[in-house]
Amino acid sequence: MSQDLKTMDRSDLKILHKDHAGYIVEDSKGNRQSIVEIETFAQDASEIFGSHVTSFQNMISGHINGLLLHQHSDELDLLSHAQATSAALKGIAPQDPIEGMLAAQMVAVYKASMECLRRGMQSNQTSEISHFNLKQANKFMHTFALLLESLDKKRGKKISEQKVTVKHVHIHQGAQAVIGSLNQQVNPE
Repeated sequence: MSQDLKTMDRSDLKILHKDHAGYIVEDSKGNRQSIVEIETFAQDASEIFGSHVTSFQNMISGHINGLLLHQHSDELDLLSHAQATSAALKGIAPQDPIEGMLAAQMVAVYKASMECLRRGMQSNQTSEISHFNLKQANKFMHTFALLLESLDKKRGKKISEQKVTVKHVHIHQGAQAVIGSLNQQVNPE
């Protein structure tokens, strides 16, 4: 949950670590959570989440923190990744809640692809496991490209068309060739 410690109930929390980016806290049950001070990365949290609605911001940051807590047990590592994630979201600059969700998915898919690449390139595993991880990384990278394309399309950015340059053309006897565009009108008779 991304919020300032000043605005939340702290009676059950113990601060494990604090720096300029935020806090790592632990409740009485031993559950750890990173609390990123949004002001470190943006004056307005909507720059990171694409919405002024606190419950939406908490939902997105909760999903992201869940991913971070699953991967990182060291407090400093967790806080560093939370800071990097917030910076990535700010860099994507979501303009509305849909873009905020796309941005969160992009960050999650990017992290998953890099983790699969890391696992796939380890030398201490079988070629089948390595191949599986690299294949999964490729799927994640394809998903990332689709998310980026969706974001660009939503923002009205023109997706560049592929240009093909033909250097040699062979026309065999009896064949026809056309260079340029064809316009054909249909006669409505």
